[in-house]
Amino acid sequence: MNNGAVNGEMIMMRLYNVGRHIDLSSVLGQLAGTRVAAPLTRDSPENISLPKPVVIDVDSASGAPSPSFKSATLRAKVYEEGVVAFIARLAFEGVPPEKLHELKNLEFKAGDGTTVVGSWIERHYQEILPRLEPFVDKEYYKFVSIESEAYAAYCITDELGDPFGFVQGRANYFAAFLQGDNPALRYHPRQIRSTLDNQFSYMENDLAIFDMDRCLIFDPSRDYEDILLVAELANSQVLQLSALDKVLDHELDVAEDDLRRIFSRRRKPFRALGRKAAELKKLRVDMVFLLENIENTSKIIGDFFLAQIHAHLSSLFKLADWSTSIRNRLEALEDIYNTARSDISDSLFLYMEIFLTAIFAMEFVLFLAGLGG
Repeated sequence: MNNGAVNGEMIMMRLYNVGRHIDLSSVLGQLAGTRVAAPLTRDSPENISLPKPVVIDVDSASGAPSPSFKSATLRAKVYEEGVVAFIARLAFEGVPPEKLHELKNLEFKAGDGTTVVGSWIERHYQEILPRLEPFVDKEYYKFVSIESEAYAAYCITDELGDPFGFVQGRANYFAAFLQGDNPALRYHPRQIRSTLDNQFSYMENDLAIFDMDRCLIFDPSRDYEDILLVAELANSQVLQLSALDKVLDHELDVAEDDLRRIFSRRRKPFRALGRKAAELKKLRVDMVFLLENIENTSKIIGDFFLAQIHAHLSSLFKLADWSTSIRNRLEALEDIYNTARSDISDSLFLYMEIFLTAIFAMEFVLFLAGLGG
């Protein structure tokens, strides 16, 4: 570190939800990648089961107009749950702490010109997506647009001794930085505290502070890969929940329109109602399975230091609210299914009543005819 400047790396992750499921075996056969599980360190047990995405080395860069730029790498991680994560790592040196917010716009050479990290990710995503699409099962997701989530981690790797004191000495800047606001703004002390109070430390010389779209990590040992993975998993969860919420919105609208058309007919066709009820039952079962799968992602972390970080991110991202919203839609779907099933039963009973009435009428007529003879 020179004259207060810091060294480290900025990790920009952007996740895309491209469908319900991706056939990773086929992806491995077509793209140059390997299937590996990211290791967890710290106090996490070895028997924790992690997702095993296909990891693809996409691009790298080593030149830039700015002397602060050292190098950059870009990887894609393809998950079978339908998520594709692009992870860009930009190594920097000699950056004044109060200039960290400028790193996202730091230009570097890539391909035939210069670019910035966000554009770099988007360009390669657009190039890789057509190669992935043949192996993506969209099913219900084909009716909604592709969702994405972005998150940035700014990792300071210098030995600061007391990272907490380093942050407190620049509290207003780091609060504005984490909030994504103009660093020239003067925050109220209460706002500064609410932004910086939720801090996590495992060793006396490391520190991590999280907000909605970015986090700040101090760790001279560079032992933060597990924290990055937890941040990636939490962003994947909110991305999948958001996409599932939109899928249910669409499917509920379709189901309501279909049933309204069936109910509006003078003669309610038994087959149409039965077919629709079967479709709604399958949809609801599929959606419950998808929701449980998303929510269970956090259980792989266990009740350890990383679980505390995940719980904090879950609170920031309001994962519980997303789950509640989806469960409310599932209940509405159940109500629609029950309505269709009830109408089928009512129609069946009506037909039975008409049939039995006709039989009784015929028997009565035959009885009267017998009396007349």
